[in-house]
Amino acid sequence: MVRPNLRGRSIKKSQRKTPGGKTVTHFRAKKASAATDPRTGKKLHGVAIKRAAKAGALPASQRKISRPYGGHLGADTVDALIRYAARQNAKISNPELSNLPLHRDLSLEKYLPPGWKEKNVRSPSKWSPPKKKEGSTEEKPKKPTEKTQAKKEKPAAKTKRAMKGEKKAAKKKSEK
Repeated sequence: MVRPNLRGRSIKKSQRKTPGGKTVTHFRAKKASAATDPRTGKKLHGVAIKRAAKAGALPASQRKISRPYGGHLGADTVDALIRYAARQNAKISNPELSNLPLHRDLSLEKYLPPGWKEKNVRSPSKWSPPKKKEGSTEEKPKKPTEKTQAKKEKPAAKTKRAMKGEKKAAKKKSEK
């Protein structure tokens, strides 16, 4: 009996005759669809069009583009995402810009990491510069301790090959 995943009608089959005279069924591999930007529906450039198993075997440089959200979102969506986050952060952190009519765009916000506003925003109410201690002008450089000096003086670890060479040299000396 044929494997369950090959029984469907969506699998293309072809009958082939072998040199021994038997007729066998060959199953064609399904074609992969191109990766698309979930927001715009456009095809993502620079991403290989392969089935999951074959795509996983490819090197990372062929699976995705080396930029933020590369291989998941298109360039225009990433551009809009960065602009949106910058505008929202500016609106929250600057009191002068707090009256700007910027509306939330949930189609972009869902791609930002959770808690992105709290991490990136430095609003006056939540953030203030670190205060200097009274009487202290600058921090004094730390004196080296015994442990740090021992680490500096410690010679580099020998490799197994170097140790074998030393043993051979010691044997030759003892034989002489």
